[in-house]
Amino acid sequence: ILKVPINTSEYYLIENRLRQTRVSSLDSFMVNYDTLFVQRSPDTHVITNVEEYDAGLPGDGLLIWHVDESVIRANLGSNTINTDPDRRGVDLEEADGAQDIGEYYGDFSGGIENGWYFDMWFAKNDGFFHLNPDYETDADSTIGFGTATFPATFTNSGAYTGISIIKIPEADSAVQIEITFNRKIPGFPVQCSGEAADKLLSIPGLPSNYLVNVVPNSGEADS
Repeated sequence: ILKVPINTSEYYLIENRLRQTRVSSLDSFMVNYDTLFVQRSPDTHVITNVEEYDAGLPGDGLLIWHVDESVIRANLGSNTINTDPDRRGVDLEEADGAQDIGEYYGDFSGGIENGWYFDMWFAKNDGFFHLNPDYETDADSTIGFGTATFPATFTNSGAYTGISIIKIPEADSAVQIEITFNRKIPGFPVQCSGEAADKLLSIPGLPSNYLVNVVPNSGEADS
């Protein structure tokens, strides 16, 4: 497992998992992309037990976990670290961009809320490319998790991290990836005239809901 620090309380854990069975009797029955008959909480719908973890996986590839120690510390005593779907203590960054795990869609959902094939990070993942059609890949169709992908490497509070986990290859027993740290926010610094003061600017490269308030700076060009 590889730990990638985000800030003082948050980090990513990256693990390479392959679906395989080492026991004669399965507790999970795998059908196409879905994993059935896993145990989960009736209240939160979070998966609580799979006897054979590898057999219970819905596919092969990297799993990227987003851990927030501040949430864990605040809620561990009440056993509610993952009850807030908008800020979980341990959250899986699902490669298909959906936030299905822990939800409940009814008996005819196909089981995707238990985790499915496209949640894993691996090259040629159609679920990833469905929400990231303009992702600049290579001849091997590798994928990545960065500041401009969906999902993106922002903190739980929405802050820019500059972290990119790229060139994720096809699933294998051993894989090589690249991790880069670019703390400079795309589009900064912004140079504008004094007449732009107190206006909101949208910075290219950031999500559409990221706006910057421009404040005058001694009558000089604002940034």
